Amino acid sequence: MKQLIQQIEQWAEDRNIINGSTVQKQIFKLSEEVGELFSGHNKNDTDKIRDSVGDSVVVLTNLCKMLNIEETLYDTYLDSDYIYEEDNVFNADEHLFWILRFLGFLSDYGVPEAEKVYPESVNMIFYNLMRYCRAKEIDIIDCTRFAYDQIKDRKGKMIDGVFVKEEDL
Repeated sequence: MKQLIQQIEQWAEDRNIINGSTVQKQIFKLSEEVGELFSGHNKNDTDKIRDSVGDSVVVLTNLCKMLNIEETLYDTYLDSDYIYEEDNVFNADEHLFWILRFLGFLSDYGVPEAEKVYPESVNMIFYNLMRYCRAKEIDIIDCTRFAYDQIKDRKGKMIDGVFVKEEDL
């Protein structure tokens, strides 16, 4: 997982996402991906779920890099044995609610008193994504690898802090 996260970080650096975007724009992008996760969940569309989970991890990786908390996702993943204890797995719906709750905490970005919750919020979104995947019997690494394979050769440019795919220009 660490190597995959490092590859995503390098991809984002190469496309000027880390320095050319903003935390707010990445929170918007994460909200979009989480919305797609909800859509896939509601339709029981496993492919859409896998795609949106992987894309969410990509955006969370960008956020970690921008907030200088790069080890957050990897550390959470390393601690994931706790996630797989049977009595610690809620149903998938509950994990989505937790993701939504912590995404809401990220919306306070820019409020000085809220800064201390960013690492925890990012951590808990990722943690609940892992737990959601476990509840759905999906491998989060496979989702992330699939997302990376989709974007690794993608070209585009930054427009107003948003990476726009070449085919969308």
